[in-house]
Amino acid sequence: MEDLEPTNNVEVENRKFGVTLEPVMMLINIGIHANLMVQTNVFEERVCLHSNLGQNKSVNCYNMTSAEQEIVQPAAADYLMIKNLIETFVPCIMTLFLGAWSDVNGRIPLLLIAISGMVISNCMFSAFSTIPNLSPVMFLLCSLPIALSGGTSVLYLAAFCYFVDIIDSKSRAFR
Repeated sequence: MEDLEPTNNVEVENRKFGVTLEPVMMLINIGIHANLMVQTNVFEERVCLHSNLGQNKSVNCYNMTSAEQEIVQPAAADYLMIKNLIETFVPCIMTLFLGAWSDVNGRIPLLLIAISGMVISNCMFSAFSTIPNLSPVMFLLCSLPIALSGGTSVLYLAAFCYFVDIIDSKSRAFR
């Protein structure tokens, strides 16, 4: 078999529909990073509302001064650190086993599971954001779907393995 030919029918099918994984991954990354900025602000707002600072009627937790932010940001950073630990520790262990699993069962199910976990997590975060008196601790529950589906670790694992499967060695560096 010549090296310029696709290694399987997946690339031929992708060419047929004109869709590749690269634009999808770019859009997912834009969404992930835009979401991180919003989540930071929501955690700061909820920490303010559920602290002694939020009980003070003269403090506006939705538009804090820099002095008020200095009080709130350490606690918000603690919650964000716990959120990041949940979203990275379990998926790091999962990637050790899911690479071999995807060799047998395919890359697409792994991609869909990781993306589904992110969608469910963001839907939960959106729903929780509409409840004004919800504690910032409850927002940590939004990290569970990402942790159980593998998160970005599994997403990148599946995407890179998928690229290796469908791209011939001469055009791999370009894509």
